[in-house]
Amino acid sequence: MKRIYLILITLFLAASNLFAFSISGNVYDNSEPQQAILKLYDQFPCMSAEPVQQIDSTEDGSYEFTLEVSGVYYVEAALLDNPNLGIFYENSLQPIAATPIHIHQTNPEVTDIDFDLALLPQANNSISGIVTGNNATVLTDATIKLFMLEPPNNPPMVTFSNENGYYEFVSLVDGEYLMQVHYLGYQPYFYDGAMGWPQADVIVLEDSTQVTIDPVLTAMNTNSVCGYVEDLQSGEALEGVEIYALRQNEQSNNLVPIPSAETNEDGQYCLDLPAGFYLFYAQDPQSGEIQFYQDAESPLNAEWVLVNNDINSIDFVLDTSIDDNYSVSGKITVGNIPPITPILAVAVSSDEDWEDVTMTNSAGDYEFPSLPEGEYYIMAFSDQNTPTYYQNAIDFQEAELVTVDSDISNLNIDVEIPQETGYYEVSGYVS
Repeated sequence: MKRIYLILITLFLAASNLFAFSISGNVYDNSEPQQAILKLYDQFPCMSAEPVQQIDSTEDGSYEFTLEVSGVYYVEAALLDNPNLGIFYENSLQPIAATPIHIHQTNPEVTDIDFDLALLPQANNSISGIVTGNNATVLTDATIKLFMLEPPNNPPMVTFSNENGYYEFVSLVDGEYLMQVHYLGYQPYFYDGAMGWPQADVIVLEDSTQVTIDPVLTAMNTNSVCGYVEDLQSGEALEGVEIYALRQNEQSNNLVPIPSAETNEDGQYCLDLPAGFYLFYAQDPQSGEIQFYQDAESPLNAEWVLVNNDINSIDFVLDTSIDDNYSVSGKITVGNIPPITPILAVAVSSDEDWEDVTMTNSAGDYEFPSLPEGEYYIMAFSDQNTPTYYQNAIDFQEAELVTVDSDISNLNIDVEIPQETGYYEVSGYVS
């Protein structure tokens, strides 16, 4: 009897895999076909929800999601030039009122899930400004988040300040907003200089308002970490060497990259860091040579440094002789979108030596400027996401080696968003 049940279960599972599921429809703007971004959710689209698929409609406004499993789904159509402004199925502007779409074996193909973008509110407002520290330092790559109060539970809009500290949000609809700005080594900023959300001022936008907000962030108490870099062969000071600090995350074993410093013409550098434990390494942009503190070859055997006061002796000796090296570059995304915070990209040679490390910019781009010829595992990781190898492998045993014998571009990695884990109870009866 047990054998029969197992055979029936196997046949049922095999048969269920024969079903192909899909959701399709059209996007219009006052009855005219319209291109748009379509987002598919497999959970209620609250602030923390991420789309499981995201596609663009065609020029005739049509789209189709192909699904592997049945379930309850939600679909949102958003503007191409403003992905944060969208409308849910049955033309609801609020996620809380989104209509679910049920997909199952008896209803495998759902059609006519249509949208009219003309119902979206006009988006002619903007917010822009320059992010600085309280010492008048321009802050590059600061994270600026804008929260719309109504409708509730919308994900925040996120942008980053450029090399001049400038940021901009455009195509904003009328409404009320809250702003938050983050930058490492500085206290979080809440508009307008508030200490937290309860005291934050509301930004009101209406009738094509262009608002200028220049956030000024207050620096935390930091310690100065300085040192010297010289060339192994000549013993001369090296100018233009980038010095990086990796901080240990307090809630995980992963490493958090810190904005770098660069040596001056005398080979000297300084970093201002909050108290904590750090790994330090130097990278010569010309030769690509990397050296961790105390001549370590990788973070696995590098020495952790406790920074709780000023330090003036984190020195490095680099071999800057250039061999036949090659550039490897690409883009790292998280769930197919650029990362909100920088992600480390690591090149590990086939004999498992840590060869090179870099970090993404605000667009998710990374580059190893000078890798020696050989085979490498290319890996991306941060303190918030699952470490992922090239070809999106999670398990090291399944990772694919990359052969580097010429310059390589478009070596892209999409980091997996961690799923909730836990214990689940399954019960039943087998006779």
